[in-house]
Amino acid sequence: MKIDNHILKHYLKNCYFINGTAYAGKSTMCRLLSEKYGLLHMEENYETDRFLSIARPDRQRDFTYFLRMKGFEEYVMRPPEEFERWLMSVSKEVSEFEIAHLISVSRDKKVIVDTNLSPETLKRISAYNRTAFMLSEESMSVQKFFDRMDPEKNMILRTIRNMPNAEEAYQNFRNCIARVNSRSHFEKYQNSGFFTLLRKESDGDTKDEVLSRLSKHFLLDADAEIKRAERDSELSKKLALYAENCSWIAGKHLTKLIAEDAFTDWECAFAAVKDGRIIGFATIMKTDYYPENRYSPWISSLFVDESMRGRGIAGKLIEAAEDYLVHLGFNRAYIPSDTPHFYEKFGYQKIDTLVNYAGDTDSVYEKVIYYED
Repeated sequence: MKIDNHILKHYLKNCYFINGTAYAGKSTMCRLLSEKYGLLHMEENYETDRFLSIARPDRQRDFTYFLRMKGFEEYVMRPPEEFERWLMSVSKEVSEFEIAHLISVSRDKKVIVDTNLSPETLKRISAYNRTAFMLSEESMSVQKFFDRMDPEKNMILRTIRNMPNAEEAYQNFRNCIARVNSRSHFEKYQNSGFFTLLRKESDGDTKDEVLSRLSKHFLLDADAEIKRAERDSELSKKLALYAENCSWIAGKHLTKLIAEDAFTDWECAFAAVKDGRIIGFATIMKTDYYPENRYSPWISSLFVDESMRGRGIAGKLIEAAEDYLVHLGFNRAYIPSDTPHFYEKFGYQKIDTLVNYAGDTDSVYEKVIYYED
């Protein structure tokens, strides 16, 4: 049996993932986000013992190495190339356990996950604004690997110090850590298309700044409910009135679309609602305000009330529209805009320009919203 990616993505919608290189601040940020927003915290290597009790050596050969190894002396003395191969394999083998467990614990609660899931896996089961990669300079990830109060790492360090060939073992394990935090792995994360944060050697205490950036990226302050305005519904009527009186001229166009019942097939509008009051909207259209329409579908007419901007409401509207388009079978979405450097915050990339009916030039932004295996 195979579960389709869009189903997994739906059932993991309450999960926020942080991965990256060593000593980048992943564990600290997961803890701080958990404390600030009341998120369930899945710590690094969470549920390992439970997963091992389920794993089969013939199916999860590398993961079950922990059950076969003679001790951590053996663990730290493996060749760096083998350590790298093993760790990448374990990440793949454990992914099914992680996904199953996260579905079970995130049904009614948001979860922050200190994960080892690969960028390729996360593209298929998560979303841009629910995934972040935290990176450190290569020298930091190796030199400061043991410079933190981490029970697992402290245990490894004690094991090494008690070995008769302690210096050789220490250097070998440093080489292992260097191998799995090498430039190639750094660039794999950096070029994954996901949101990334880089920790530099020269940085001071940036915890508050990084926490703020991650909070905004994860849209954790976006306290609005996104609803699809069904045809002839009470919400649709309220949305038409709101759009008519909003500060953006395009609002009147939405009011006209609703009044004339001009949405066709799967075209529709979404409303952002807070405390029973509409505070924003977006539409999904087959075509947009261009004589030449080379792209479809469009997420268009995105508006958030001025008093509610800066809280991630626009991102929530975009997410809802993307989920709807994936449900319809689309793999890509397009957004037109004359505002530079805004939609990149939601994983979109500029791919083209189009001249609209008014003679102005707009940028076209594209995003892959569904990845096939």
